[in-house]
Amino acid sequence: SALRPGAHPRGAWGESDLTQSGKLVRGSLHGTWNIADAGVGAQDVVPLPVVSEHHACSLRNRWTGSVLCATLDGSLAAQRDDSSDRSLAMWSFAQGSGVCTRVANKALLGLNLNLVIDFRGVALMRVDDDWSSAKWRLEVVDDVHVIIWNVWKPKFALNLSADQQQVTTCEIERDWWSAMWKLEPLSEDEVM
Repeated sequence: SALRPGAHPRGAWGESDLTQSGKLVRGSLHGTWNIADAGVGAQDVVPLPVVSEHHACSLRNRWTGSVLCATLDGSLAAQRDDSSDRSLAMWSFAQGSGVCTRVANKALLGLNLNLVIDFRGVALMRVDDDWSSAKWRLEVVDDVHVIIWNVWKPKFALNLSADQQQVTTCEIERDWWSAMWKLEPLSEDEVM
């Protein structure tokens, strides 16, 4: 829930009316939310719906615990933490209009996540600014996970396939752990 019990039903909510989820949603809409606003220790992992394009995070799947990785051919895969090139598992988010965002890989500069209508479902590629297929909306599921919905095909979300390795987009059910991702901020040391 975004509101604490007793919050006015018609708006004009102050900070004391909002739960941590409510603060996260408000901050993500305004582009101002950061980990310091969460009121948790650094050991706690919280979702960051807006991560600056100058910072990076990893995307960890709720179902398997594997992280989203780019491959050099532009496809996506889920890999365990011991993969050889960690830079391919670093992602940034660039806020677009409204609640939409672009998702870019930090190692493959200039490439953005884009929904494609072929066997891949999703690929990293160069995109034009007006492509809604390369815009994403992050929905907070609980205090830790988000679902990453496509703007062009609003019923399609980023999802780990049944083989637990291929990442694609498809119509999902909101309770699928395979479509839930934890955004884990990376330190400057990890990004360099």
